[in-house]
Amino acid sequence: MTTIDWLAATVVMAASCGVMACGDPSSSDSGADGSSGGDETAGPGTTGGDPSTSEPDSSGEQGSVGVTTEDPGQTTDATTGDDTTGDPPGNCQPIPTRMVVLGDSIVACAGVGGKDSDDCSPKQLNDHVAASHGPITYENLSVGGAVTTDVSNYQIFDIEVGIPGHVLVMIYVGGNDLAQYIVQSDQAAIDGWNDTTGPEVAAAWEDILDFLGDPANFPDGVTLLMNTQYNPFDDCTAAPYFVSQTKTDLLHAHNDALTERAASREWAFIADQHPSYLGHGNHYAVNTCPYYDESAAPWMGDLIHPNAVGHAHLTEILAEVADTQIYGGCE
Repeated sequence: MTTIDWLAATVVMAASCGVMACGDPSSSDSGADGSSGGDETAGPGTTGGDPSTSEPDSSGEQGSVGVTTEDPGQTTDATTGDDTTGDPPGNCQPIPTRMVVLGDSIVACAGVGGKDSDDCSPKQLNDHVAASHGPITYENLSVGGAVTTDVSNYQIFDIEVGIPGHVLVMIYVGGNDLAQYIVQSDQAAIDGWNDTTGPEVAAAWEDILDFLGDPANFPDGVTLLMNTQYNPFDDCTAAPYFVSQTKTDLLHAHNDALTERAASREWAFIADQHPSYLGHGNHYAVNTCPYYDESAAPWMGDLIHPNAVGHAHLTEILAEVADTQIYGGCE
């Protein structure tokens, strides 16, 4: 399915079903250059369910929607609340000689010319690291339509291993894991995430982290840069998309889990791109939305993928993490 066909299909479904349909998550026919891949979503939503049931629950990272996830292995000092996995990461990671990108159509840069485009945020980050810290190669292995298990089962094994040089690995994935629940009721989405997708995603990330942390694969080590998912619908329940609050909460919970995973490894970092994207998505011009700003520019190229300005913003956040957390103090 082409991007145009996909957009037409979503409009029809939204009109006929009263929900926001963002493509078929089972389809992965996007080209490797990221030029299509309309099955990608970064934020789920439907009109189903009762948003009033989504009261925060401090007992778990996904408690706001009754969804549970794995413990990534991080421990906390009961008296101070401090993370006991060691000092905060950063303060000069090894300078890489390679950059490898894994994930879905966001980082395959669908809609902005593909992986090697000047408007592609991973490529922009690669250029930034090269200019700021030294020569680095660029290997973008992302595939439109990928879910997290695609990264753990396939994409990591496309990386050339056992060769010298520190590797900066960027992984952006997760939207397609949530996409299957877009047309389901809120309760079905919560149950599906708790019983099936959440555990699958948790196991996949453990496999990814174990693979990247294995010195037999990367003798000079890896630095991992992960990304939270932005919400194309601005955490807003307004028409015409009617993204339910419960499914927005599910996206938040997914992001919380990613952040905790990054904290579980001293060589892993998170670029939190969700907060500053709010108000620049598909509801950017809807003044009833909570993050509306009359001066805001749209950062979406279609219903799901960023436009060139959106990618430039993603790069801003990525570069800030690289400069302040990953390579700060290296020179």
